[in-house]
Amino acid sequence: MTSNTGAWEEQGAVCDDTFLPFEYNDATGAQQLFDVSEAACARFGFFHGYRVATPRGGALVIGVREGALWMHVDGEKGASAFPGEYEALLALGITQCDDAPSVYHEDKEGDFHVKRVEHVLPGSFEQRTHLVLQNENGPCPLLALTNALLARGDITLSPKEGISLIVTQQEILNKLSDRMLQVASSAANQEEAVMEVSALVPDIAKLNSGLDINVGFNGIEDYEPVGAVNVFRLCGVRLMHGWVADSAQREVLGGMRYNELISWALAHDDAAEASVREHATKARAFLDETRSQLTQTGLAQLRAGVREGEVVVLFRNNHFATITRRQGALYSMVTDVGYERERNIVWELLSDVRGARSEFFNGEFIGNESSKRREVLETLVLMGYARHDATAAVDAVTTGKVVDDETVTAALNWLTEHAMTHN
Repeated sequence: MTSNTGAWEEQGAVCDDTFLPFEYNDATGAQQLFDVSEAACARFGFFHGYRVATPRGGALVIGVREGALWMHVDGEKGASAFPGEYEALLALGITQCDDAPSVYHEDKEGDFHVKRVEHVLPGSFEQRTHLVLQNENGPCPLLALTNALLARGDITLSPKEGISLIVTQQEILNKLSDRMLQVASSAANQEEAVMEVSALVPDIAKLNSGLDINVGFNGIEDYEPVGAVNVFRLCGVRLMHGWVADSAQREVLGGMRYNELISWALAHDDAAEASVREHATKARAFLDETRSQLTQTGLAQLRAGVREGEVVVLFRNNHFATITRRQGALYSMVTDVGYERERNIVWELLSDVRGARSEFFNGEFIGNESSKRREVLETLVLMGYARHDATAAVDAVTTGKVVDDETVTAALNWLTEHAMTHN
């Protein structure tokens, strides 16, 4: 297994804990790697994604390479270097101009941000792939299934280049339809499988607006296989959950799935017979005590049921996540759009039912200190600082150092010195 650090250094980038890689074409059309971290851009006064006015016209700031700030001027081919630091750039007549028109792809409804990662699973070679990222109200069933297929190499995406990598909802839906037909074509009863796919194609779009799943409590693959739930199976991806009852609890639940259990418990809350009321109370207690939708029994069954290196989709806490197993441990893919630039955050260890421990790992399942970094950033954001200012502060005060309990204080001092304000 090889690292890409050498490749980055060959392209003129310094690879350290603050380096945030971003691929973009230069004026010759060659793809280069730029450092888009705020720490790298700070001395130039203009940051990745800024719109600026230059003597050659409006431009988009790309990032830092070979000691210079690079920008893509509207109408020119690729990015070019602009010499000098902040004062020199101002002398050239470069000013921030956020309302300047952009020729680059902008987010639209139905678009998703994409993150490039180096990804390795057992039995496979190191490969670069994409993750589709989740915004606050994004369609997690659609994205979890897409990311499972991307991680396995079953599909690929062609995201649009811009300030962020973007993929459209329609491209994702088309890829899933193609994948279903591909799986059906290799089925034992091909004709029947293709007919089932044709009937389910309209249901793929339903994954974009959420998915109701009626789970059963007897095992990790116990759920009602109806409607869009079957899209996972037809794409060749196992759908699981960890809301599993132990033997004593199963006696109380009586084999009922969630929808039936809720209806039964509500209907018998005021039953005449004391034993029936007690039974209903125990059923509701189970639902309340396991509201995270992951039990110790379920976690144990997931560890045993997910094969080494397999990628599956997990339903938990009314959310769908992409998970895998590595050396007996379970990992959940980190797809929050807030980690778009965090190249070393790809997986989070799934080790307890409450999610109390947050340990992050890169695509090679190597741990990093980003969990502490995340804690510091979230503290600063909660204090009212903009995330990009908080990130710049943490980058500046931790260069060559470990993120620790003193980082918040140091970052606050940096923000004060640089006249950064909070809400």
